[in-house]
Amino acid sequence: MFGDGEQTRDFVYVKDVALANVLAIEKGTNEIFNIGCDSKISINELYQMITSLTSINIHSLSMPERKGDPFGLESGL
Repeated sequence: MFGDGEQTRDFVYVKDVALANVLAIEKGTNEIFNIGCDSKISINELYQMITSLTSINIHSLSMPERKGDPFGLESGL
C-alpha cells in the first residue's frame, strides 16, 4: 500500500468499461466520455472489504507515497 492508504479511487467493473467503449464506438459522435461509477472508496476501505469478504488475513505492506500519485480520483459523474 502506497502512502497511508487514505487516497481514494473510483473503481469500475471492467465489463462495464468494455461495454461503454463499445457503445461509444457504435453510437458516439466523437464525444469525450468519463466512465466511472461516481463512488469513491479509500484504499484502506478496499483492503478491509477484501479481507472481510474473503476471510483471509492479508498482511498489508506499507510503502512510501509515490511521487505524482493523486490523493483522490473519482469520475465526478
